Parts: sequence; C-alpha cells; structure tokens
Amino acid sequence: MAKKKRKLPLVYQPVGFVLSWASGALAGYAFQQVWKAVRHEDDAPDALDRERGWGEILLAAAIQGAIFAATRRRPVVPSRWELPWSGA
Repeated sequence: MAKKKRKLPLVYQPVGFVLSWASGALAGYAFQQVWKAVRHEDDAPDALDRERGWGEILLAAAIQGAIFAATRRRPVVPSRWELPWSGA
C-alpha cells in the first residue's frame, strides 16, 4: 500500500520557504569556506570559466554537489508505531 503524502497547512508554507532559503544560503557559505580551505582561493570556478581547467571545475562541482546533498537530506523520523515506548 502506497503512503499518501499529506499536504501541510498554508501557515507552514512561509516557514518552509524561509528554512529552504536559509539552508541554501548556509550551503553557499559552506561551499565558499570549503573551497578556500581546499584551493586557497577566494572565488570558485564557474561551469563556463575558460581560465580554469576541467579538473578544477569538476572538483568544485563535486564539492558543491556533496554540500547540496547534505543540506537536502531529510532526517529519518520513525513513525509513532515504531517507537519503543508506544507499546506496539
């Protein structure tokens, strides 16, 4: 049986937007700090940067992808039936 996705009330939509924006800003800041630590440069290469080599561009993309995946990860929350104190 497939789970039905419950829709959140309208009140939670602005909260979700703010949290998404904040996590994106935090991910951008984290990427800049990691890039400074790895390459000792202030600016990371863009995908179309002709002055940088493929290795440097792919390294930046891999770091950015790893940080994106870490910020998009949803915490695993057990259902109420799986909790040890629920008596199930």
